[in-house]
Amino acid sequence: MPNMIIKLSAVQQGLYIFLIIPLLAIWLVWPSQAVCKDISLSGDRITLHAREVPLISILRELAGQGITVQVDPGINPKITVSLENQDLRLGLHSIIHPYSYALIWKSEKNNSSARSTLEELQIFQPGNKEKMRFLKPAERFEVTTNSNNGDRYVRSELLIQVNSTTSPARFKQLLKQINGIVIEENRQLGIYRVQVPDNTDIPSLVAHLNSTTRIEAEPNFIYASIPPSQLSSTPASGVPTETTLEHRVGDAPVAVLDSGLTPGLGIEPFVVASLDSLDPDAPLSDSMGHGTQMALIATGMITPDGSAEKSADNFVPIIPVKIFDDQGLTSTFTLVQSIDFALHNNARIISLSWGTETHSEFLKQTMDQAYSTGTVILAAAGNQPTGNPVYPAAYDSVIGVGALTADGQPWESSNHGNFVTLYAPGVATFPVGNQGEAGTYAGTSISTAHVASTVSSFMTANPQATREQIYNSLGISP
Repeated sequence: MPNMIIKLSAVQQGLYIFLIIPLLAIWLVWPSQAVCKDISLSGDRITLHAREVPLISILRELAGQGITVQVDPGINPKITVSLENQDLRLGLHSIIHPYSYALIWKSEKNNSSARSTLEELQIFQPGNKEKMRFLKPAERFEVTTNSNNGDRYVRSELLIQVNSTTSPARFKQLLKQINGIVIEENRQLGIYRVQVPDNTDIPSLVAHLNSTTRIEAEPNFIYASIPPSQLSSTPASGVPTETTLEHRVGDAPVAVLDSGLTPGLGIEPFVVASLDSLDPDAPLSDSMGHGTQMALIATGMITPDGSAEKSADNFVPIIPVKIFDDQGLTSTFTLVQSIDFALHNNARIISLSWGTETHSEFLKQTMDQAYSTGTVILAAAGNQPTGNPVYPAAYDSVIGVGALTADGQPWESSNHGNFVTLYAPGVATFPVGNQGEAGTYAGTSISTAHVASTVSSFMTANPQATREQIYNSLGISP
């Protein structure tokens, strides 16, 4: 039988003294190029490089590596540390003190040897363990592909929508039947994110539930960022700096749902709210660069070739929301939650510079619900001229946007078709790259963010404008 060994740091009142960890000096050498957390565990050793990273963000990474984490939400200092293959006990002590904590180890015997692994970490203020809460891991998308149609979805997860005819008892019974555990819930749409055993055939389970019950179910589909094409590596001269945003009556913020935002480019004065949907406690960042490019276009700080430049006093407020992981992937449920965040923070326009050929009824409902609030939604048509519908651009509640070159001609790689509502300039030069060097890029993602910026300017100048008037300003019909 495994042997549970509880080891606690010294608590001031002397209530929990099981183990006193020797306090040793740790020489920290900070690699100058590191700017964010980099963490890995190997047995009882830890490697961690972090600069000004919130503690809870680091703890989410540990939770994602199989350690149960409980922490007082009020404990969240910013951590700067560099540990290379350090003893785990000493490494954790260096980032957690002066708070009290408990390390719970699992000891297993294998023949003549014994091995201990960290099973649980608890962090609390002295005498206040009751304030601890379980911390869920940082979001990572484990992707599975449906061999029948090529759809990609999150492994071992499905989404279930419960209607008013399904009682709580019936839903609980259903979860028991499929060995499901509710991970998250969106109350606005009544959608539950449910985890099931690893060996579950998700498409078959979804089909079974939809045909035999009154609930609606679908896989938690995966969506990918649409990277623009890099045309040259000649960097831009920069963006306007030392500008401030004066909030005017009728301002129309643009929610940019993408890969995040790189700080330090002068965009911060125009950010009215922000969120990292994958790690809500972490500061907003952008490891890809695509989200930062789209934010620059949406604010008007950079304009596509062939379009009029904006003055600083006409820059647009934005709500950047990080929806993509470092592989450029996101999920239906992440999008549902992110759009909720945007709406709750008064977004008037939603800019979606990505898409997929996979249809999701739940994503469609999310777009329809946002549309019903008067929000204008724009999405990229795609950078492959297949003529095939790309979602969410192809939903009726969304304006699908194709790309033009600087001389007003269709960009050769822009998608097309009945679902593309309008075309707009889609070539721009950026001071940041998209997984590459700064320079000139082309894509429907650029044209989408540009139209979002244009709509915002019109709505700010015409705060009482109807949807018909907004659409007419773009030369399209509602």
